[in-house]
Amino acid sequence: MLAAIGTIVSILVLVQVHIFGRSWDVHALIGGALFTIIGVQVLALGLCAHAYGTYFMGEKDAWFDAARGRFRLEHGLLIGGAITVGGFVTALIIVIQWIDHGFGALGLTRLAIVAFELLVVGLQIFFSSFLLSVIGLRRRDG
Repeated sequence: MLAAIGTIVSILVLVQVHIFGRSWDVHALIGGALFTIIGVQVLALGLCAHAYGTYFMGEKDAWFDAARGRFRLEHGLLIGGAITVGGFVTALIIVIQWIDHGFGALGLTRLAIVAFELLVVGLQIFFSSFLLSVIGLRRRDG
């Protein structure tokens, strides 16, 4: 839920929607990015803890078992990798514009925050996918 709220706030700031008659800007974008990053991390921790409980403590969960059958390591790597590449491309655009303007003042604050947010979230998903896969290596099927 936290990640969803953060993503919505970030999008609303980027498209410059007025909320409560006010224009939200960089500070709201930083808050949205923080919510997104923390939310993704909490979700990853929850999934890893749930996987551990299911694999090693005998917990039963039909939803988790169905999701495990549909989603593999490669899915997480593709999603995390795509988000990371999006962040990297965004950061590259900023650097190219900075070079093009003679290494002067950089006025792309919103875009830099989004690049950072995408890089962090993409890497979280990428490496959490590995952790989930490792947790599942020695599971007790049954």
